[in-house]
Amino acid sequence: MKKFSLKESVGILLLLLIILAGGVNQGLSPETPVLTVIAILILIAKLHGADWEKIHQGIKEGISTALIPIFIFILIGILIAVWIKAGIIPALMIVGFKLISVKFFVPSVFLVCALVGASIGSGFTTISTIGIALFGMGITMNMNPALVAGAILSGAIFGDKTSPLSDSTNLASAISGTDLFAHI
Repeated sequence: MKKFSLKESVGILLLLLIILAGGVNQGLSPETPVLTVIAILILIAKLHGADWEKIHQGIKEGISTALIPIFIFILIGILIAVWIKAGIIPALMIVGFKLISVKFFVPSVFLVCALVGASIGSGFTTISTIGIALFGMGITMNMNPALVAGAILSGAIFGDKTSPLSDSTNLASAISGTDLFAHI
């Protein structure tokens, strides 16, 4: 298979971005433009002399790299649903009122979210579970909502990026071929 020139690569990238943006603009489900882009990429590879075995191998490698983060996302969704259904978020608010002083509320929110984010490896899960409880507490205490939201978001993302369990950290490490702990 011959290599693509810079001009060809930029042209292909622009075409793919136009297709993806057009799909979003038309209100299509995300799968439609993504599958269209994949089909076009396969066609371009075939026209450039790649054989089916090489294309198939590339697809397998790409999918296998993303499997662990996809599995983590699925588990995050399950955890959030279980916590909401079980009433854990209101229970966390009740416990939080007993443990956290108004004077140290914002720094405490940051630290709690950072610890939870690092423990479970997901900023999204932290925000959508304990973050909701802490935000509710902040509103009840008449705290500035932007300040509380900033502490929740900052703590959750900090915890997520420093956790070896994080889906995005694992994906970035796997794609770049870097050791996970060196990446962190």
